[in-house]
Amino acid sequence: MTGNNRGKKILLVDDDQALRSVLAEQLDLYDGFTTIQVGTAAEGLEKAKLAHYDAVLLDIGLPDMDGRELCKLMRRQGVRAPVPSWGWNRVPTTTSPSHSASTCCSPGCAPICASTSAARTR
Repeated sequence: MTGNNRGKKILLVDDDQALRSVLAEQLDLYDGFTTIQVGTAAEGLEKAKLAHYDAVLLDIGLPDMDGRELCKLMRRQGVRAPVPSWGWNRVPTTTSPSHSASTCCSPGCAPICASTSAARTR
């Protein structure tokens, strides 16, 4: 967990520890952000109950719950922060169409979709 009580608080929910670390490191370069990191939906929901966040960055492919469902639960418990969410899309082919942005998020969440080929380059 990264946190130093400065500026805007961001809750980062992703089961990929390496990705969480890189995202938190990039956000921490700016003096206006404090990043709280968790790896499961249950941890994210608990953190969202305990504190106010200015934004929640949310992976849709969590091990214990679909991130879209987590977003719905957070909204029901009163979280009003923006909730950008992401998932790795399949590369479009004639036999395997990619998912649309609507499959990447649910109401109340903002999609950030990328192809698996992009994921391999990170």
